[in-house]
Amino acid sequence: MFQAKVVALILIWWSSNIVEDAVAGPDINLINSGCSNYNASSLRNFFADLNATFSYMRGEVKNNNKHFGTTDQARGDALTYAMFQCRNYQSKNDCLVCLNTAITQIQNCSKANGARVIYDGCFLRYESERFYNQTNELGSGVLCGNTISSVTGFGEAGQQALMDLQIATPKTKDFYAATKTQVVGGSAIYAIAQCVETATETNCLNCMQVGYNNLQSCLPYTEGRSYDAGCYMRYSTTPFFADNQTIDITPYFKHGDSSKKWAIIGGGVGAVVLILALFAWRLSRKSKGVPRADILGATELKGPVNYKYKDLKAATKNFSAENKLGEGGFGDVYKGTLRNGKVVAVKKLMLGKSSKMEDDFEGEVKLISNVHHRNLVRLLGCCSKGQERILVYEYMANSSLDKFLFGNRKGSLNWKQRYHIILGTARGLAYLHEEFHVSIIHRDIKTANILLDDDLQPKIADFGLARLLPGDRSHLSTKFAGTLGYTAPEYAMHGQLSEKADTYSYGIVVLEIISGERSTNVKDDEDGEYLLQRSWKLHERGLHMELVDKAIDPNEYEAEEVKKIIEIALSCTQPSASTRPTMSEVVALLKSKSLVEHLRPTMPVFVETNVMPREGNSTKLRGDVKNESTHFGIAQQARGEVLTYAMFQCRNYLSIKDCLACFDVASIQIRNCSTGNGARVIYDGCFLRYESERFYDQTAEPGNGVSCGNISANATGFKAVGQQALMDLQIATPKIKGFYAATKTQVVAGSAIYAIAQCVETASEPNCLNCLQLGYNNLQSCLPNTEGRAYDAGCFMRYSTKPFFADNQTIDIAPYLKHGDSSKKWPIIGGVIGAVLLLLALFAWRWSRKPKRVSRGDILGATELKGPVNYKYKDLKAATKNFNAENKLGEGGFGDVYKGTLKNGKVVAIKKLVLGKSSKMEDDFEGEVKLISNVHHRNLVRLLGCCSKGQERILVYEYMANSSLDKFLFGTARGLAYLHEEFHVSIIHRDIKTANILLDDDLQPKIADFGLARLLPEDRSHLSTRFAGTLGYTAPEYAIHGQLSEKADAYSYGIVVLEIISGQKSTDVKGDEDAREFLLQRTWKLYERGMHLELVDKAIDPNDYDAEEVKKIIEIALLCTQASAATRPTMSEVVVLLKSKSLVEHLRPTMPVFVETNMKTREGNSGSTTVSSSNATASISVLSAR
Repeated sequence: MFQAKVVALILIWWSSNIVEDAVAGPDINLINSGCSNYNASSLRNFFADLNATFSYMRGEVKNNNKHFGTTDQARGDALTYAMFQCRNYQSKNDCLVCLNTAITQIQNCSKANGARVIYDGCFLRYESERFYNQTNELGSGVLCGNTISSVTGFGEAGQQALMDLQIATPKTKDFYAATKTQVVGGSAIYAIAQCVETATETNCLNCMQVGYNNLQSCLPYTEGRSYDAGCYMRYSTTPFFADNQTIDITPYFKHGDSSKKWAIIGGGVGAVVLILALFAWRLSRKSKGVPRADILGATELKGPVNYKYKDLKAATKNFSAENKLGEGGFGDVYKGTLRNGKVVAVKKLMLGKSSKMEDDFEGEVKLISNVHHRNLVRLLGCCSKGQERILVYEYMANSSLDKFLFGNRKGSLNWKQRYHIILGTARGLAYLHEEFHVSIIHRDIKTANILLDDDLQPKIADFGLARLLPGDRSHLSTKFAGTLGYTAPEYAMHGQLSEKADTYSYGIVVLEIISGERSTNVKDDEDGEYLLQRSWKLHERGLHMELVDKAIDPNEYEAEEVKKIIEIALSCTQPSASTRPTMSEVVALLKSKSLVEHLRPTMPVFVETNVMPREGNSTKLRGDVKNESTHFGIAQQARGEVLTYAMFQCRNYLSIKDCLACFDVASIQIRNCSTGNGARVIYDGCFLRYESERFYDQTAEPGNGVSCGNISANATGFKAVGQQALMDLQIATPKIKGFYAATKTQVVAGSAIYAIAQCVETASEPNCLNCLQLGYNNLQSCLPNTEGRAYDAGCFMRYSTKPFFADNQTIDIAPYLKHGDSSKKWPIIGGVIGAVLLLLALFAWRWSRKPKRVSRGDILGATELKGPVNYKYKDLKAATKNFNAENKLGEGGFGDVYKGTLKNGKVVAIKKLVLGKSSKMEDDFEGEVKLISNVHHRNLVRLLGCCSKGQERILVYEYMANSSLDKFLFGTARGLAYLHEEFHVSIIHRDIKTANILLDDDLQPKIADFGLARLLPEDRSHLSTRFAGTLGYTAPEYAIHGQLSEKADAYSYGIVVLEIISGQKSTDVKGDEDAREFLLQRTWKLYERGMHLELVDKAIDPNDYDAEEVKKIIEIALLCTQASAATRPTMSEVVVLLKSKSLVEHLRPTMPVFVETNMKTREGNSGSTTVSSSNATASISVLSAR
């Protein structure tokens, strides 16, 4: 109590002594403030230091007219570092006012040992550690105005002004510049840029580049600010400094004597113009695919970029070790900073001699460039040079989840953050499994493959192992690939792969998130149990709380919520894949209050990651070793009806004497299995196994394991050499008689890697290869440690820097790395090679000059994953019989739609737009291409390609034979939830109606017609925009006030649901002139009177539906049409509600707003408001089969 009073007195004393009365002055608009999470150690000394610091700063401004200063204060062992800066256009008095205001504001941080506050006119910061040379280490921010400039060319002029500032400011004396840029008659842009004076020119430039990039999101708004730890940029159409305070920055764009340059430049300009003209003519004749950036423009919606190798090399400092972030499934990952200041993650793959790694690279590009979801990591681009393949991803500063659970940031995640990671990961997997237009199985879900963004939101990464699941298959049979400890038993043991294998892995990840423990960690005090076993036992005994990470504050979570999530995790790890929930069900369960009864978990299968069962003795096998000098043998014994099958194998480098000794030890060890009817034991030198069933041809079915050394090699290039040695062994060993190989590979002088690979002799060559490929993949986790072993039912691999066999026991495997009899090929090849090389050289030269956007079809190959094709106009004209009226399907938002049959027989829907004189229609066309070519979801119609000729713009869609929607709610809700909440930027459709929901052959709904869609910036709750859409489906706040948010689509969805249930149009009127009612009004009155079943379409057989289900769906529709947008559910909540049994009580609907199509709005019996229709642009659409 006494200590608390002392602290309070100190605070009162500090605030009364250090703060002068702040007076209102110019540019004290607060931009940003922040406090450290840590308190100062000695408060009396700390506040005294700050008092002295702020007094010194005031003196610097008042007495010396300084606009920048730093000071260090020390009392005792504690140091306080502080910095202030005013914008150079400020007068001394204005600077002093701003500084005093900042001092007042920073007082709110109280005892924090660090804080900063940023105003338009100044900034102030203090820390307990020196920070003067920091510029963008604390992170950056941007603040945009809310008025869009109507001046033509404003955006371009603003960009140029800011670009000039970012280039010039780091070269000025005080790192400050101010400019005024004229736009058109009387309109101007005022802009400043400033770095702290303690920065270096390079750091200032880096900070400015980040600020410039951030401000791109503000243009064409009339003002914007970007701030960082050591720099500030601002522009506005309103003057905030005097015209005579501008600085001439043109000298900073000149280097040397420019007068001498112009003569040189002029001399060569003619030739350059000619070359560029030829180059442009050649580019105009290309039609290989849609280069998205040319059409799309918006940064959020660009396709993957084809980066230059030299740029990525520079960005990663030549792929230096200090930039290395970690290792993905098939390559090392580096942090890179591009020339524009953007930080990216660069994944580099060396193919070597492996065609498999080329396939893995292409597989990852195929998948990640097509899937778009905010819980999946985004591919920005790629690069190919020689044997190197490079992928460029968005950078996640917080790295991967495993660092927060098991690494140097262990214990830093609170319960809320862990819950959102669990939910976000489930959403990402649900999209891959059920919402993308083909099912994708990731195959390697683990904490290391879940990255965290700046807000600690999860993003699933590393698609190197992912596989497509055909729509007509419940599972695939494939060799195992993944990470032990996360693998579903049916996949690890039998190679049966389905989406439920990812579900199992997800369950393990959830248990790791809750417990903060690795799935493979064994508790010595609990009978050697792994995490899954321990979780189940605690669940059985009702002791769920004992599993929770002790680093989490118990006040942050409820016991019932923890229990529910543990039960979900255990449901995901059920022994039978069919009993595990789907990932969309997991999302719904996470959002619900408790589990439904049929999803209560049962005991899972416990698969250990270092399975080494032990087996018994066999006199016959020992005799084979001793008498026949063999290193491999099998035997069968029968007593009565019981058969026993056995196998042994020694490594070929062992002598017979050593092999016999190893066999004897194994025989003794395997007796520990006692009465078991099967066992195995594996040693470095031999292995022994017996079973009650025949197993001789098995190689990878019962599970596998890996054992790594704990010493990391310091030899340069060790890992790369080790990878190559193991890769060569996995390729060669299956081709060698006896399935055994041993190699010695030199690393550096005196250092070498000894390695062996061996399969059981009863295996087939393909099975041996599959087993060794798995072993090779597992050993990647050991490198660069100096030794490692991978073992399986039928193979063994080992490497070490210590010799474990003699040099003369190596086997020359070089002949087995060649394919076919090359000696016969060379005479044939030699006869044509000259001409071929010449043609290839010309071809390569032409193709090297292509545009730099990645054409997906060229890389990807798979039909399901191709990007949009650039169709020829003549082909589409022929497909539609010259856009014949008999082929016309209807009219979309901005064009007629025709049925077309392409030359390959494929039936498509072709949407044709004639621009005329309207630039708006051009924008609408580009908008639709932007959106639909980037969104991929099985409930959204797919864009196949496009075409442009003269004033005509054409889009080609998949054809839907079943016309428009008359039923099926769930898919439509899922599609909208994806647009609003799961794509990496929010998309508002703006025209949801039954005519824009198409049905495929299986009557699954697909949302179409994106001509009106708009992006919603992340920091905005709504947009203010003029109305566009279809009356009768439009939310009142949008129709009347132009306020647009995702909830406008939710309202339209509610209307569509009522139409589906009733079989009536929303605009149909019932009743006489005085009491006419539209569908929404009629629905509400029936619901109020408990007569909702009267709304159901009489064409539906009453035996087909449950009354409670109808009531629930009507309630959901009415919730979606609530008067206030804030009270409507999100579309992901709608998906959950559709899956639940009934609505929760607090979600009961209230009376909606009734909007008539003549724009007269009535709420209950209140007065009406009439709105002029002159501000509305409505589309009334008629559409038949598409």
